[in-house]
Amino acid sequence: TVTLTATDASNNAASCTATITVLDEVAPTANCQDHTIYLNGNGEATLTVEAINADSYDACGISTMSLSQTAFDCSQLGMHLVTLTLTDTNGNSSSCNATITVEDNTAPIPACTDHTIVFNGEDQLSVSITQLYDATNSTDNCSTIHLIAPTQDQVIACNQLGSTIPVTVSVNDGNGNDAHCIANIYVSGLPCNWTNTYGLDCNGSNDANFDSNSEVFTLNSDNCVPGYPYTSDVISMAYTELCGDGYIKAYVDNIDGNGFAGVMLRNSLDPGALGVSLSTNTVNKVRKSVRVVDGYPAWPQDITSYDKFWLMIERTGTTIRAYASADDVFYTPYIYQTILLDDCLVAGLFVYNEKAGSITTAEFSNVEVADSSGNPSPETQNPQSVTQNPKPKTLKLFPNPSTDLVTLLYPSTTDAQPQLTVFNHLGQAILRKQLDHSGQLQLDVSRWAAGAYVVRVQMGERVVTERLVVQQR
Repeated sequence: TVTLTATDASNNAASCTATITVLDEVAPTANCQDHTIYLNGNGEATLTVEAINADSYDACGISTMSLSQTAFDCSQLGMHLVTLTLTDTNGNSSSCNATITVEDNTAPIPACTDHTIVFNGEDQLSVSITQLYDATNSTDNCSTIHLIAPTQDQVIACNQLGSTIPVTVSVNDGNGNDAHCIANIYVSGLPCNWTNTYGLDCNGSNDANFDSNSEVFTLNSDNCVPGYPYTSDVISMAYTELCGDGYIKAYVDNIDGNGFAGVMLRNSLDPGALGVSLSTNTVNKVRKSVRVVDGYPAWPQDITSYDKFWLMIERTGTTIRAYASADDVFYTPYIYQTILLDDCLVAGLFVYNEKAGSITTAEFSNVEVADSSGNPSPETQNPQSVTQNPKPKTLKLFPNPSTDLVTLLYPSTTDAQPQLTVFNHLGQAILRKQLDHSGQLQLDVSRWAAGAYVVRVQMGERVVTERLVVQQR
């Protein structure tokens, strides 16, 4: 209420009152700014007033501010128009608009799974990406995960045995977010071109494994028991192929259980195939077995032996010889047999039980399968390691012991002419010969006296030696 007082010139006064109403009819000034929000791990985002209010004001004060939309999810990716409404303390309101961009910058979480492959005679094996990527346990806050790499199967060669191969699996959520995980491929099984038949004519759960670090074969025989009339073999085995002349040699490290373990050369995987085997029980026996006609008995013969766990069978033409040794130097002959074998043979390791209902495990080390030059057969090498006419780093003699022809493989360089000298047991030089650079020589020892000799090859200052045992025919 306002009082109005008036006074005239004679100082006479009068007054009256009036009611004055003050009004605020000015709306607030609304200022908006555009804003980007990001979805969280649950695929959600919340817009706040503070995010888009750009210093809005009112002379008398703002009472409330509200947004036309505050909640966003994966279905609303992109740009949206949001209205900010302001109301002052006197009920005047105004609004402005802001462009809100909804984005997903949360990477997916892929899950990888490790995978083991087992070689059993294959040159290579493939691992599909579905064996390495666990789609079920992979997650993303919004959309379906897309696999982007690798796009092809992983091809593993047998010469990678013993390796752990990491594979990076890459995914994308379709919103520009990539993520990765690592899957390991563990490479196990048998060396290149070695195969496990899981038992020859034996129905037990037999298997063969190879430790690439120790280079030890382990064979298990579950109730493989050969018996009378010995017309077929009942064994657990691992084998490769040997074509032409050559040999197989191995050391039987250990036998767990009551049985025999050894080496063999045979025509085929038929249980009654002709062939030769030599085995040991690593206690007191070496056992030899020969089958000269398919399906005929192969009578095993036992020889008392307490320490001969090195076993070797060699083939020269139609002649098969088998030896056993305690030290891999001096070999005792056990088999000298003429057999009409095929050109390519099954060369392998085997183990079998002596008693029914039992399990026997055998371990083999220093396993060699070599052709007539003494070099590992290409069929038993890793594909990438086969070379033409490989030169040995040391002196090799094959066969050793021998009764007639011996093949010498010696290191050779172009820097110095190799010189061969052979000494008898008295230290006397019985042969001196200048060698060429081929790295190979054949010696006829058929007329040499039985005994031990030292073969020496000298190339400049380098000297390599090897012991040679000559036996009577």
